[in-house]
Amino acid sequence: MLKLSAKDLPTAEQLALLETLARSKDAGVVPAMVAKLQHADAAIRTKAVQLLASKPGPEVSEALVQTLADKVPAVRKEAAISLGKRKDKTAISPLLQALKDSDVRFDAINALAQMPDVRAADVYLEGMGSKNNKQRDDCTKAIATLKKEALPAIETRLSRKPALSANVVLQLQKIYKNVPEAKTSPLLSIAAKEITSRISPLRL
Repeated sequence: MLKLSAKDLPTAEQLALLETLARSKDAGVVPAMVAKLQHADAAIRTKAVQLLASKPGPEVSEALVQTLADKVPAVRKEAAISLGKRKDKTAISPLLQALKDSDVRFDAINALAQMPDVRAADVYLEGMGSKNNKQRDDCTKAIATLKKEALPAIETRLSRKPALSANVVLQLQKIYKNVPEAKTSPLLSIAAKEITSRISPLRL
């Protein structure tokens, strides 16, 4: 089985070794890769986070969740990205907590959108108003996947300030117009303001 060599290897060589470990089919390499999440070099921790995204096992998800508390923002961001790629719903609660971290918030929203869950409904509504096209589309798809599950959260959000933008309301109305549970919902009775900006096509 491949093993990581001494800690005094140059960073470039350790990074190359991590790449080799990631290509191995031997499940025994995973603990060695997880151990690199504790390495003193942030570049090595970052690479380990990226490569662990494709490795199975709850222990990997748990290790990546713990890395959301890394002292280096770039490592925390990569942890959120990797958790999104894994689509492991055990990471929902930690990612919701990570929204408080301004360095990670954007990537945490993206990650949550990859695993639609009603607990993150408010997050998707925020993302639907994002200036980032991919985040906007992914969050719209997440709401469209949840449909009736997310409707109560949407109705609650409609009564809070700040108000949802007209763009977001119109996108929600497109999603819910043929959903039986939304027939009498206040969502469909809202007259959204005239839209002057172009709305991206809804791709479900």
